Amino acid sequence: QRNYVGRLGEGLSRHAVSLLNYAVTSNHCHLLVWSERAREISGLMQYVSGATAQDYNRRKRRHGSYWGDRYHVTLVQSGRHLGRCLFYIDMNMVRAGVIDHPGEWETCGCRELMGECPESNLIDVAMVVRLLECGDVAHFRRWRGRTIRELCELCARDEHKREPWWTEAVAVADRHWVASLSDRYPTSH
Repeated sequence: QRNYVGRLGEGLSRHAVSLLNYAVTSNHCHLLVWSERAREISGLMQYVSGATAQDYNRRKRRHGSYWGDRYHVTLVQSGRHLGRCLFYIDMNMVRAGVIDHPGEWETCGCRELMGECPESNLIDVAMVVRLLECGDVAHFRRWRGRTIRELCELCARDEHKREPWWTEAVAVADRHWVASLSDRYPTSH
């Protein structure tokens, strides 16, 4: 997991992509990224997946893919949808019952987003604040801290469930935004 995060940092330095949040586990990861060019995101994913597979294969003296499937992309509208996605990623291991608070998971962006991990600089906190339109970093962190506490309480009562659309949908947004996407991207019938 730490190797993947290291390779992610290398990939971010090579591609014009802002990392907004992440959670890396032993069998999957969630990356929330932003870029003006889709090919930059694709390049980042190719680099990180390829380098991670090569590292693993070298250690285990094997060959082939690290994960069986290619990554799944879900477009997320900025604003409230983006905020919900940030928390979905944060709460991944809490919902799974592995930890009680997302800050306990070493390979995720929670502590960095809260300013509790100054040595790490993977996440573009300024971009997160801009896309959420929430004023400044201090306001964002107060709001985030309150919301995470509330979500942890819901998880403790088993009232915070997995939301499958984050990993299964093509886009999570309001109807107007989704309609605007259909005007920009070709579809097949």
